[in-house]
Amino acid sequence: MSICKNHLRHILVFNLGGFYMTYTTLPFGWKASPFIYQSIGICVTSYLRQLDVINTLYIDDRFVVTGGSKNSDDAMLEASKITYMVLQLLTRLGYTLSLSKCSLIPGTCKKFLGFLVDSVKQAYILPDDKKLKFIDLRKSILLMDEVDLRTLQRFCGKCISLTLAVPGCKLFCREVNAAISTCVKNSRKVKVLGPLRDELMHWRFLDTWTGYSKWRSEFHKVIELSTDSSGFRYGASVKLEASTMTLGDYWDTNDCRPIHEKEADAVLKSLQSLDSSLQDSRVDLFTDNMAVIAAWENQGCKSRALSCIMKEIFSHVSTYNIDLHLKYVPSCLNEADAPSRLTNTADSMLSEESWLLVESLYGPHSVDLMSLDSNVMKSSTGVPLKHFTPWPTPCSAGVNLFSQNLRSEQNPYVYPPFVLVFPVLSLLREQGISCTIIVPEMRPLPIWWPILKYYSVESVCLGMKGDKGVVKTPSKRGFILDKVGLRWSLFAFRVLFSRS
Repeated sequence: MSICKNHLRHILVFNLGGFYMTYTTLPFGWKASPFIYQSIGICVTSYLRQLDVINTLYIDDRFVVTGGSKNSDDAMLEASKITYMVLQLLTRLGYTLSLSKCSLIPGTCKKFLGFLVDSVKQAYILPDDKKLKFIDLRKSILLMDEVDLRTLQRFCGKCISLTLAVPGCKLFCREVNAAISTCVKNSRKVKVLGPLRDELMHWRFLDTWTGYSKWRSEFHKVIELSTDSSGFRYGASVKLEASTMTLGDYWDTNDCRPIHEKEADAVLKSLQSLDSSLQDSRVDLFTDNMAVIAAWENQGCKSRALSCIMKEIFSHVSTYNIDLHLKYVPSCLNEADAPSRLTNTADSMLSEESWLLVESLYGPHSVDLMSLDSNVMKSSTGVPLKHFTPWPTPCSAGVNLFSQNLRSEQNPYVYPPFVLVFPVLSLLREQGISCTIIVPEMRPLPIWWPILKYYSVESVCLGMKGDKGVVKTPSKRGFILDKVGLRWSLFAFRVLFSRS
């Protein structure tokens, strides 16, 4: 950029040893140069916008966009005219243009500030040359037994620089940052082992990745979701259209993780439960744990376990194009607080011993008709059965047993809440289903007892009134063997309904 000599001393003059030194050009190495370039260039940018030319400027890089004009739908012709106009204006103003760096032929995909801007795909695309340099650096590090500080800093810097085209990059360089910290403290190289190597290996996906992160629509479909977790259960409350849905489930019995990890996992499981219901939406998620919010906003934290959960959340929201915003809400105002502290005896399940007996007599069963992810029965190989749940859960095969077509199921099993035994029997009879059902011998005998006896072909007593350890009940320590004893005798019936 040339500077008018008449105004030179007002722009850049140095005093060195009593001599005044002036520049006829603006040196780019001077720290104020970018500010001066931008300040002068923005005047040209503003003038072009007055002429209805859409353009943007970053220091000395100018990007011009057009989609046609009022008088013509030919975008290519209009772009050519604008290119000529911009070139003429810049030349007359005294700009020196490097033609080798200019892209003067209009197109729908142009390189700007190191990335390809694609107006058809509506995305920033990673250029091949930038990708190859990153791949070469990663491969060279993986070939080393030990890596130095400068190389790690280069790799981390390149990871962060990809953020515009590869979202979430910061989440996947946490181990590299930890290794950099170790290098600085110990003033020596670090070994390329364990989590550090795993994180470097993760970046191999870029070798064959042809995807892109599409620009979001400005139309916001906003969904409010609240999550919370106690030591034994998570809960969530979501507002979908005109209704509010409450969901939740129990943690594993031996889950001793700290509460911030469970709170983060509650966010993940709630999002997984609702999956496609949240697709292409902005989700305002309310939680009362600041550690979870900070980890999401900072794309990771010092806790490796919490960072791993953040990676899973990021992967899920990327898959379903969810714009996730975490917000703080006090526990007393958190709508998910109550469902996260709920225990219900209706969620009881058979003990391992009782289930083995049922499975040996009437199995193998193919589906658990009424359960949660936490209390679903398992096959002989330890794999949870396909199951239907009362509300969405991550592993649910369907919500609400009474809205399912069961005719294709091979050998169902069901342990219904006692108040729902009659509706369940009616559903099975309507669809002509043969299955195993667990029921109590209540006193006085309920109205459904004759129907059950009529259609049953076999039964076995799992426990008499007062017996302990027959079922497992939910508690604040997870599912534990019942120590109170059965209120009524418990039976497993094999029922056959004809499909007439």
